[in-house]
Order: sequence, then C-alpha cells, then structure tokens
Amino acid sequence: GSFGMNLNELATAVSQRLPILIVLFNNGVLGMVRQWQNMFYGERYSSTTLNRQTDFVRLAEAFGAGGLTVSSITELNDALEKGFPADSPFILNCKIDMDEKVFPMIPPGGSVKDIRVG
Repeated sequence: GSFGMNLNELATAVSQRLPILIVLFNNGVLGMVRQWQNMFYGERYSSTTLNRQTDFVRLAEAFGAGGLTVSSITELNDALEKGFPADSPFILNCKIDMDEKVFPMIPPGGSVKDIRVG
C-alpha cells in the first residue's frame, strides 16, 4: 500500500538519474494495518486486502527505471549477486506473504516503553 501512495517519487529519481535500489516488500495488502488487526483486534480484518493487480516492474519501466520481481530467497540471492544499474533507479519487487510481520511496533495506546519486537 505505501509504495502505491508514493510511487510518483520514482519520476524524480529517474529524471535525476539517481542510482537507488528500491526494495519493495510486496505483501499485496495494507500490511501494518492488517498486522494490527491480527495482533490486537482478534483478526477482524477490514479494508486491508487491496486485490490490486499492479505490476510494479512494468510501472517502473513506464517511468524509465528498471525492475525485477522475485518470489523466493533463491531468486532474491541471484538478483543481489547479479547487481543493478549504477546510473538509474531500480525496483526489486519482493513478493512476500500477506501475514508477514514487521517489527518493532508499538501497540495501540502504547508508548515506546511498550514496544514489541516479535
């Protein structure tokens, strides 16, 4: 979800020929919201599964950047060993499970003292 809301910055990166690698952990959902619904709200999911069919590699190419989709650790290792262009942005679209967790996080109503790391 978050990259979809900010992908217009890719146009700037291309026009400035910035050699950046964008690693997109693509779970196909609004992951942090879904994680909260899973961990704190009894798995009552609402409006987090996007069902979008966005092909981020083709989108990167439309902006003038490069990209590659990987779906396994082996594919990821191969891509990292191969390397990426040194003169333009590149998106590495990593397909992950929709319920993959992201830590650290602070629970609802909590503070830094309540941080969860797993």
